[in-house]
Amino acid sequence: MRIRVESAEVTRTVSNYNNVEKVRWTQWAQLSQGGFVLSFTVSHNHEDEALAPGEYQLDPTSFSSKNGRLAVEYPRLMPMPKPPQQAKA
Repeated sequence: MRIRVESAEVTRTVSNYNNVEKVRWTQWAQLSQGGFVLSFTVSHNHEDEALAPGEYQLDPTSFSSKNGRLAVEYPRLMPMPKPPQQAKA
């Protein structure tokens, strides 16, 4: 599974629930798996939390269980691990 963030651009979103205003920052990412591509948003609490363009994977804390089914309601991303460097001969 490949997740790519193409741009560090974020969009400010304001919601109001019970007269409490909440500001979130959202950023677009794309998941690619076997030719299937899905665009989705990643939310941040602060504008400076925007992810740099690059390759990411789902953070294990993104997963939850809902009615016995695996769910990802709020995806959190973490950078892909760097491949190990080969020793120079």
